[in-house]
Amino acid sequence: MSKIAQDHFVGRADYAVSKLVDGEVVLLNLNNGAYFSLNVAGATVWKLCSGKKKIRDIVLAVSRKFPRNKNRINKDVLEFLGELKRQRLVKMTPAPISTAKRGLGQKRNFA
Repeated sequence: MSKIAQDHFVGRADYAVSKLVDGEVVLLNLNNGAYFSLNVAGATVWKLCSGKKKIRDIVLAVSRKFPRNKNRINKDVLEFLGELKRQRLVKMTPAPISTAKRGLGQKRNFA
């Protein structure tokens, strides 16, 4: 696994859509049809992937919402973001990701 720069911003891919189903968030990659079910912690991370937050800020927000071992939360969030990146559901960049350019301001859910 490649190292994730915590000072980078993370935003959802344009072809990644999500929906709340039976209390869990389900992600769908419209490019390849792959789908993923997220627990509450994963859904929290996904929601924070707005393109406007640095990865370290996402880790901090998750550790505030789920007060557990901070080292474990840091590791888990970074691993999860790494998996989202490998699945091409998010992009990580050194600068904020424009929501207008990428359409993140629009609600993109699947039925």
